[in-house]
Amino acid sequence: MIKILSFYKIKKTNKLNILKKILLDEIIKNEIKGLLIISKEGINGTLAGKPSNISKISKFIRSTFKFEKFDIENSTSAKCIRCEKASNYLNKKGFKNVYMPKGGVINYFNKTDPNKSKWKGECFVFDNRVTIKKNTQVGNYAICNGCRMPISKKDMKSKKYKVGLSCPKCHDNLSPNQIKRFTMRHHQIVNSKIPFKYKR
Repeated sequence: MIKILSFYKIKKTNKLNILKKILLDEIIKNEIKGLLIISKEGINGTLAGKPSNISKISKFIRSTFKFEKFDIENSTSAKCIRCEKASNYLNKKGFKNVYMPKGGVINYFNKTDPNKSKWKGECFVFDNRVTIKKNTQVGNYAICNGCRMPISKKDMKSKKYKVGLSCPKCHDNLSPNQIKRFTMRHHQIVNSKIPFKYKR
């Protein structure tokens, strides 16, 4: 059985590089898959793994970041740090009609006929689907394990795309140490016993 945990916490955070290393080690140790975004404003992500390991990593994150509970903790996040930052930025720039869908974008997709939806493009999600279409089907993007940016099918045809290592956006900027670390991380993911829930 695989448990999925989606969450975010808005909290001023320092020493990001140290925290990233600590969390990565703990995630690998507990055979957790998923995506975490750590910024100076807080932490946001979706993780999947054995229920007992998810409970351990949840407690570990709250202990490491020194807070008692997440702002949102469920199977689908209603809002996230990116949404909060984007809406605040637009408000400061003078935009008057800035809204976030009640229950989140995924809820909007689930309740809206795709033919009547006002959504354009694909929606980023915090699991290995990477993006979904407005009919909630898996989208056309993957994630580069080097720079963690979404990559298109066109990007994956580039000579600079290396599975688990790089894409056209970061290939020329990777240091020897990064290449070594990313290669090791990719091998750990490939050899993990926890299967991906979604396959492209």
